[in-house]
Amino acid sequence: MLYKVTVKNTQNVNGVRLEKGMSVEVAYNSFCSPESTKEGKTLIQNAFMLKYGVDLQKACAFNSGKFVIQRIN
Repeated sequence: MLYKVTVKNTQNVNGVRLEKGMSVEVAYNSFCSPESTKEGKTLIQNAFMLKYGVDLQKACAFNSGKFVIQRIN
């Protein structure tokens, strides 16, 4: 399944700036949403690092409510 992960609000945490609207697409084959598993979080983190050069783990961005996650297919 393909998911689109989008940052909800602009934030600057631990020197890492996330802008509202930044988004990545990740392929994740599971019945649960990717942010609910360690493997899914790693996929999202790697996608943001590759596309924007931002470290979501350093920004503590996996707290609930930071992203909009939509299943594309």
